[in-house]
Amino acid sequence: MVDYAELYNGYWQRPDRMGESSFDDPAPIACQILATCGSGRILDVGSGMGALVLELLRQGADAYGVDVSTVAASRGSRHAPGHFFTGSILALPFPNDSFDTLISTDCLEHLAPSDVTLALREMYRVCRRNLFLRVGTAKDRDDLWHLTVAPRAWWESTAFEIGFRKHSAYYAINPFSSLENEGNTITAPLEKIPAKTLTNYSLAYLLKHRELHMDMSRETGRRSDAHMARYQLVAPFVRDGDTILDAACGMGYGSWMLACQTNAGRVIGVDLDQGAIQYATDNFVLPDARLSYRTADVQHLDFIPDNSIDVFVSFETLEHVPSPDRLIAEAKRVLRPGGRFIASVPNMWVDENGKDPNPNHLHVYDWQRLHKEVSTNFLTEAAFSQIAGGGMKLSNHPRSIRKIDPQNEPQVAAEWWLVVAMKDPVCVEEVPYEERALHWDGDPPNVAAFARDYANPWLVRGMVSMSWRITNRAQLEHIAQRIDKTAAVGTVDAGAALCVLAYQLIDSPEHLTMTTLDLVSTKIKSQTAASSTKAQCHRWVISLYYVLGLLWQAVGEREKAAESLAKCAAEDPLVYSPILATKTVDACRRVGDLHFYAGNTEVAKEYWKKGILQAEQAMRGDWREIYGDLGRPLFFGLREAAQVLDIASRCADNLNQLAVHGTRRGLPAEESFVSRLENSDARWKQALISLDELRASPAARLQRALQEDSPTLRRAIRILYLLGIILLPTRVKSILSPMASTLRKYFENN
Repeated sequence: MVDYAELYNGYWQRPDRMGESSFDDPAPIACQILATCGSGRILDVGSGMGALVLELLRQGADAYGVDVSTVAASRGSRHAPGHFFTGSILALPFPNDSFDTLISTDCLEHLAPSDVTLALREMYRVCRRNLFLRVGTAKDRDDLWHLTVAPRAWWESTAFEIGFRKHSAYYAINPFSSLENEGNTITAPLEKIPAKTLTNYSLAYLLKHRELHMDMSRETGRRSDAHMARYQLVAPFVRDGDTILDAACGMGYGSWMLACQTNAGRVIGVDLDQGAIQYATDNFVLPDARLSYRTADVQHLDFIPDNSIDVFVSFETLEHVPSPDRLIAEAKRVLRPGGRFIASVPNMWVDENGKDPNPNHLHVYDWQRLHKEVSTNFLTEAAFSQIAGGGMKLSNHPRSIRKIDPQNEPQVAAEWWLVVAMKDPVCVEEVPYEERALHWDGDPPNVAAFARDYANPWLVRGMVSMSWRITNRAQLEHIAQRIDKTAAVGTVDAGAALCVLAYQLIDSPEHLTMTTLDLVSTKIKSQTAASSTKAQCHRWVISLYYVLGLLWQAVGEREKAAESLAKCAAEDPLVYSPILATKTVDACRRVGDLHFYAGNTEVAKEYWKKGILQAEQAMRGDWREIYGDLGRPLFFGLREAAQVLDIASRCADNLNQLAVHGTRRGLPAEESFVSRLENSDARWKQALISLDELRASPAARLQRALQEDSPTLRRAIRILYLLGIILLPTRVKSILSPMASTLRKYFENN
């Protein structure tokens, strides 16, 4: 038996180990833990010198550490007395359920295999909800300290046997494709299954029923990854307050993920198998009753009223039901206008005889069939190909999820197809609008008065709000064009559609010609001249003047640009909301810029000053029109108010530059702070998406990509490389580390 106390007292007393940590920067890990596990008491088991506990304390968490080494625990106590304890992971000195979350980083692999099970049992006993594991899966640098060297599957299976399951945020921490090539450290956020539930539903029980249903949160490997990752993939398509129907939910893990990983108002899981529904009801319970389950045939959802669901999810269902058309028709009936239909099917799962060997599959699907059935009833928004590998089809392929163009024939392999589509928000037959995402006391603020001002308020969810609307650009333009042709000039609906079409031109410079711009300009003049006094109409007047100025500026018509932007700046945003000053203040800044570059510095100064004064006036406006209900503030209001001040600060920067340098220097070219954050976030996400393509064989794929001179990939690598590998998350470091020499040579030559 290993004496871990003696071993690690000696370890921490070595001069080269004193004060070290198993990670370069604990801040990103602390952020992951807090974002995943939420509130409550946190215990870091095997806390070492306490770097992670101290970072959690700095971030405001109620964190503690325990270590078998008195040397390590006393070191932590110097910095945070009362927050560090001495104790063995094999016999933790705490009562049952005494911490909401337990963390173990760089600890379990230091135990002998037989002790790992004992340690996990102790952590199960002490934790109330969550277990956040980071475990090394390779030998340590001394080939001495890691007594258990095993892959992710072993660690997870061992934890599942003790009574844990995957956390609902598991695939937010571990994106599906990243699991293919993880490096030497794995992260596994887990949840504790209550002991009573474990007694009734053991792993043996699940294996007995596996042919029809499986709780994938208690299974490791490619297939469980594939099934659960779909729910994580589509979570961004869920809007705040949405009602979700998970049709054919099986044992309920997907419904639970959607309830936990989105701000949905309600999630309903439906399945024909009463046993599966009973399992879901007993296992996946939330304290606020947002999640419920019901036994029903997904082709006959009579208990669900028309136009009452916002997101209809049905994974691996169409191939099972006698009439897929009937299921799709039911989805269309129950979805609200602008609601989303999300489905997946296996792609050509056939044997050498052209038949699906699965006796429960009644239909064989390919992309053409799925697209035809869905696009006949909905506006196709997005599509993805997914491969898990290890199965009947594409068995040797790595895990992958790739976005494809739903309007064209896919040119990629697929084990499954996934599709996201929207119920047309234009053709609405007297469906009363119901607001579920925004909250207020009394009458709605102008920024939320959609039912009051729009002829068709469902357009806000399908066409207007950038957070909610259809993500497919071609479909967005299609919706806007139809409204532009049918809505009366001067109405809110017409103004919204025209503004969408104008911004489409900005994003498509190849379509921006003087002919199209003259046409848009004429329409904008007609719309602004005929606009009513409704607050939402005033919003579109300001926005249309602003976007027209951007369009004229894009084609070099500087005087027309300044004229339109000056009209925008002359309007009062407070008629609608202080947050609309993002347009009027920025219009002042842009007019000032145009005059500055034309040599009219005095006029430029006046507009920049005006921008600052308009921001001041906006901040003195009615703050209810910014945050709505203080109990549940509007999610966009204060963020946009911050942008008003940020744009005004750019006017101030310009005035300062002019005061110091006169006309000898140009204006600061850097983006606003808010824009930098937004653009950095977008670039970061794109970088990770691009780098995911390298995972199967990092060095070889990188070399090939660089030889092909891919601009997107080169840009992604440059962003990550120049930030410094040492500061990056483990997921990125695991990709870049094997490619270090190739990267160095590349950047030396570029």
